[in-house]
Amino acid sequence: MIQLSKSNNEKTVPKSFIKLVASQTINMFGDAFSGLALTWFIVQTGSPMQVGINLALSFLPNIILAPFIGSVVDKVSRKLLMWISDIVRLFLDLILIYFVIRGHFSISIIYVYSLFKAIVRIFYMPAQTSLVQQLSDQGNRVKVNAFLDISSRVAMIAGPILAGFSVRYFSMEIVLGIDAITFLLSAIIIYKIKVDEREVEQAAKSSYFTHVKEGLIYVRKYAWIIFLSLAFAFVNGGNALANVSRPFLVSEVLQLDSDAYGVMNSFASAGAIIASIFLVKSKPKHKNLSWIFISILIWGLGISLLSLAESFFMVVLIQVIAFSMGPVMSINANVFYQNEVPPSYMGRVYAIRNLISSLAMPVGFLFGDLVIRSFGISSSFIVSGAIIIVGAGFVLIAAKLHSKSALER
Repeated sequence: MIQLSKSNNEKTVPKSFIKLVASQTINMFGDAFSGLALTWFIVQTGSPMQVGINLALSFLPNIILAPFIGSVVDKVSRKLLMWISDIVRLFLDLILIYFVIRGHFSISIIYVYSLFKAIVRIFYMPAQTSLVQQLSDQGNRVKVNAFLDISSRVAMIAGPILAGFSVRYFSMEIVLGIDAITFLLSAIIIYKIKVDEREVEQAAKSSYFTHVKEGLIYVRKYAWIIFLSLAFAFVNGGNALANVSRPFLVSEVLQLDSDAYGVMNSFASAGAIIASIFLVKSKPKHKNLSWIFISILIWGLGISLLSLAESFFMVVLIQVIAFSMGPVMSINANVFYQNEVPPSYMGRVYAIRNLISSLAMPVGFLFGDLVIRSFGISSSFIVSGAIIIVGAGFVLIAAKLHSKSALER
C-alpha cells in the first residue's frame, strides 16, 4: 500500500494526491467515450486515411507549441492549467453536441474538434507530471506514479467497454454528453487540490524568452534526454500505425462491431494493471532505463504478433501481454525524469521530450493508410512492431550518455 503520510523529506499531501488520482480517473473514463465514438464514426463512414488524419491532428499541437508550453507550465500554477484545460474541453464537447443536434455533424467537424481539444490538452499532461513531482519525493515516486497509472488503467478498462455499448445503442449526443460531464467533475476536484506554488512563483519572475532559452540549454547539456525521447518517438510512431490498423482489424478482418472494439481496448489494459500493481509493491530501483529497454522490446514483439491473430480471443490475449509493458515503460520513464530533472525545469523538459517523442506520431497516422494498402491490415502490425523495437536501441544510447553525465557532475 502506498504510504501517503508526510515524512521529513516528503512533499506528499495525502488528500491532494487522492484528488489528483480521482480527477485523472474520471477524466480518462470520459475520454474513452468521445474517443471511441468519433473514431468509430470515421471507421464506418470514412477511410483509414481519415482515421489517420484525425489522430494526427490530435498530436500536431505537440510539435508546434511544445517548447512554449513547457515554459508556461514552469511559470504558471500547474493546478490552474489543469483546471482551465478541463473547463475548455467541457465547452468543446458542448459545441460538438450542438453540431450533432443541428444535423451538421461530419468528419470535418471532428477534425476541428480534435485539433482544438489537442491544443488544450498539451497543457494538461506536463502540468500533471510536474504536479506529481511536487506531491511526491524520490522515496515513493515509483509507487505514486504506479498508483496514478493504475487509476488510469481502471478507467481505460471500464471506459471503452461502456463506450462501445453506448456507441452502439445510444445517440451521439448522449455519448458526448457523458464526456462533458466527466470534464466538469474533474474540474471541480482539481479546484480543491492544495499544493505549494512557491517554486512556480519564483520562476514567474523571469521572462518567457529567457525561460525557454534556459530550458533548451539544459536539454542540450544533458543529451540523454534527447535520445530517451527519440526512443519513445519510435515507440509512438509504431503505436500510431498500429492504432490506425486496430479498428479495421476488428471491423474487416474479424467482422465485429463497435462493442467488440470497446471490449478489446478494455481487456488490453488488464495486463497493464497487473504490471502497475507489481510496480506499486516493488521497492524503488535505479535501473529504470534497463526496464524501459526490456519493455520496449516485448511491446514491439507483441504488436508484431497481432499479424497472426485470427480470432478475437487471440487479439485480446496478445494485447494483454503487450500492453502489460506500457506501465513498465511509462512509469519508469516518468520516475527517471522526476528524479533526475530539477522541479524548476520539469515543465520545459517534459514539453521538449514530448515534442521529440510526438514527432513520429503524425507520420505513423498519416502513413497508416499507405501501409495498410501496401501490406494489408494484418501485415501492417509487423511494420509497427519493427519500428517500436528500433526505439530500444536509442534507450541504450541514452543510458550511456546518462552514465557519462553523472560522472561529470
